[in-house]
Amino acid sequence: MPNLRSLSQLRSLLPYAAKLLPMLTGIAVSEPAARPDLSSLNRHFGEMQMESRGLRSRVESQGEQMERSLKQNQEQLDRLATSVEASRREQQELANSFRSLAGLLKGLFFAILFLLVAVTAMCGLILFRMSHV
Repeated sequence: MPNLRSLSQLRSLLPYAAKLLPMLTGIAVSEPAARPDLSSLNRHFGEMQMESRGLRSRVESQGEQMERSLKQNQEQLDRLATSVEASRREQQELANSFRSLAGLLKGLFFAILFLLVAVTAMCGLILFRMSHV
């Protein structure tokens, strides 16, 4: 696996090597007494430096864009977390309200049941008295 990783890193250098190899082979094959032409080599190095600067500026701008995007995502997550927390609090308040309402309805049910039993007993007593008179 380390070989594949190093090969993938070398792949990014292939365009530069493709530009340099013809010049270097021309220098190596040229006559030893003849002075090599370094102007083309300097020109190619200048082009490579310009390309490198362009790549660097693109990488920096992409890094800035990623930071802005990350900051926006973090803000959205913070807003989502606060809304989830608010929703959870509302649900707890609603559950407490339902519990108190259930207690109130239970008390009302027993009061109505008591009154119903009392009215039934009074009706029975009245009917019993009327039948003996």
